[in-house]
Amino acid sequence: MELSYWGTGLGNGFVESKGFGNSLVAGLKDGFVSGTSGALIGGIIGGIDAIRDKRNFWDGTICKSKMKIPQFNQYGPYDCRYEVFKSFDKCFNGSTKSTGSLRMTYPHVEVDQNMMRDMYAARRFNLKKISADDIQDLVAIMKQGKGISLETLVDGTNGHAVGVKSIKVYPNKWVIRVMNPEVSGYKKLYNFDNLINAWQITHY
Repeated sequence: MELSYWGTGLGNGFVESKGFGNSLVAGLKDGFVSGTSGALIGGIIGGIDAIRDKRNFWDGTICKSKMKIPQFNQYGPYDCRYEVFKSFDKCFNGSTKSTGSLRMTYPHVEVDQNMMRDMYAARRFNLKKISADDIQDLVAIMKQGKGISLETLVDGTNGHAVGVKSIKVYPNKWVIRVMNPEVSGYKKLYNFDNLINAWQITHY
């Protein structure tokens, strides 16, 4: 699942975030179709601009990070935190416990923040929205090998948890890909406009 955020005041247009690779491919396609080399030259110039702006040579990102967390699906209406835990546990340790076992050891994590903190071995962020500054801090945390779990209100009263798989920051937007444990019939996540929790998962 991918969530894209367009920032304000972060750039003059999405075209500026093209890296050398994306611009070159676009240039090659246009060049072959039109029979001219103008588009190809434009792609090369776009890549040079990316380097000058200290962005990624190939994709135009300012910074990015990713973590290979596997997909786990929830089958109960309040199991999203358990499934996010299992995803990070599997990533870090190669194995994990069943949802039933976790629920016995850590009951009611959907309402008990202290128990949630103990299960995740996590530290809570003081965030209510994800700003342009916050997003780069999250990238830095992931680069340290630590996990990020984000939680948001989905219908005004009920929350939903997801694990962050990757973050890419461009001059005028950022893109977050998540492990969303939601399955058909339960809560869906559309954005983080109503963020209620941000957890840094340190170790197990």
